[in-house]
Amino acid sequence: AEMKYSAENGDDSGYDEVNHRSVKSICVQDAGVDAVNGEYFCFGSIDGVNRYRKIGVWNEQDAKFDLFCCPKMFDETRRWFISIAPHGEWQGTSEFVGFYEA
Repeated sequence: AEMKYSAENGDDSGYDEVNHRSVKSICVQDAGVDAVNGEYFCFGSIDGVNRYRKIGVWNEQDAKFDLFCCPKMFDETRRWFISIAPHGEWQGTSEFVGFYEA
């Protein structure tokens, strides 16, 4: 999958090259799962890092696709995920559907 970023100042350079708080949307393209493709808009943060959401359809039902950076793991690294949690539940529930991890 390919991701493009859109900062408030119009900068579409890499995420690491801009202040992550200024990135208002991320566009996912060419993902192996078509439903994941599209523009994700900032809707808050987790542990100081913006999280992004797009509304779409999964298994013929409306779904909220989230692109987010998980808080620091046990080894002090952070990982990015694209996933859905049906019924608006938080990630990590038994109904959680994960697509990508980086």
